Amino acid sequence: MPEGTDPIKIDVDTYETVVSGIEEQGKEIIDETADTEEPDAYAAGNSVVPDYQAYDERIIAVLKDLETEVAQLTSLMTDIKDEYLETDADADKELTQAHDDLTSGSASDGE
Repeated sequence: MPEGTDPIKIDVDTYETVVSGIEEQGKEIIDETADTEEPDAYAAGNSVVPDYQAYDERIIAVLKDLETEVAQLTSLMTDIKDEYLETDADADKELTQAHDDLTSGSASDGE
């Protein structure tokens, strides 16, 4: 490793705890059964109710979309961690193999 550089490290336990927390909070964004309610006939005659109803529908849609996005984000974060660990394991194997090749080659050169 070049002088002055440190190996890249990931605290897997902390990372998984954070991702799990995000995932759990994402599930609580909105109740799966959330839906708009139809106003009763008397309230529907109020001029503000249709605007309120339209905003209510939009906000429910936005929150459901956010919940989906958070689920996709945590899935991606898990994939990134898995790829990082796989890359790290592959690099360790390559370094070990290179070291073994170097040490076994130098031992046979001296015989």
